[in-house]
Amino acid sequence: MIGLVEQNSRRIASHVALDRDLAVPMRDGVRLMVNVYRPLPPRPAPVVMSVTPYSKDATPDWFYMLLMRLAGVRFGKLDCSRWTGFESPDPLFWTNAGYVVVQADVRGMHKSEGQASVLSDRDAEDYYELIEWSAHQPWSTGSVGLIGVSYLAMSQWRVAALRPPSLKAICPWEGVTDLLRELAYQDGVPETGFTTLWWRRLRRAHNRHFAMAENFLEELLIGRVVCYRRCRVLELMPGQDACHPFVGANHSLRA
Repeated sequence: MIGLVEQNSRRIASHVALDRDLAVPMRDGVRLMVNVYRPLPPRPAPVVMSVTPYSKDATPDWFYMLLMRLAGVRFGKLDCSRWTGFESPDPLFWTNAGYVVVQADVRGMHKSEGQASVLSDRDAEDYYELIEWSAHQPWSTGSVGLIGVSYLAMSQWRVAALRPPSLKAICPWEGVTDLLRELAYQDGVPETGFTTLWWRRLRRAHNRHFAMAENFLEELLIGRVVCYRRCRVLELMPGQDACHPFVGANHSLRA
């Protein structure tokens, strides 16, 4: 996968080139679509990466930022470029600091091929392959770090457990470590608002040429996905209790 032809490459700032929609093949033949922001003049640089379900091309995502403000979220003053995606790193900030920025659409979402799922094992394996692909490109020094908020934080933990050789650092912000207690049943109370709206957003944005791999909302309500993935996250977090009693026989359903 080394040396893919750069498509739609253009300068977006005096010191930054954008290579849009590079198709990176996974082991099963599915292609994930990637944007690469490179510092100019061209030189090998360490890579800052994120993989998003919210579109690598929705920059900036004013619509959902407006919805969050209307819901009462107070951002304060945001100092980021127009190339900054929702919960993603600012490419101009990081390229100015001497990094290459790689942003990809997760499997099955937006321009990426395949069947979309939520923080699945296959998504983590894809992330591993993207890290190693980036590390072996001519614009890379071979060192890759990950950064992102919420979903983009939780996916970092999943791939870090696989120990990609070229992964040197992760920077997860505001991620959920316990999907059962922190998302589905906060203090034992079922969450019925945010999760429904969030899932509808993902369903609208998935690649229509491929079926969804799961109905996350339906499975969340019966506890199967959330319990299984909670157990997988606990493998990374020594000191946590083994599994909530609610997990029971369900945790192995998706192994």
